[in-house]
Amino acid sequence: MADYVIEHAAAEVELETKPGETVLVVLEENATTGFRWAVAVAEGPVETVSSEYSPSAPGRPGAGGSREICLRTTRSGAAHVRLELARSWSGEIVDTMQITLRVS
Repeated sequence: MADYVIEHAAAEVELETKPGETVLVVLEENATTGFRWAVAVAEGPVETVSSEYSPSAPGRPGAGGSREICLRTTRSGAAHVRLELARSWSGEIVDTMQITLRVS
């Protein structure tokens, strides 16, 4: 279970954490469009633990779902993460989210 959960309500989020804590970022995504959320930048004391897609309604082709990206802080300091919703083959970015983690 994650120590913190962030939903895509804002383009920028700041959070105070401790080393070893996890942050789960939940983002709406529709995999059938080709656009997928991914970690574009992860600087400082943070690592990506997982990135998983979950359909919202099993058995409904074309229905959207959510991407859950789990981050873990590794030591004290400031971490900066940028998530991008993009098509990997075209480079077209349609949304971004910036997360700043102040780890102490």
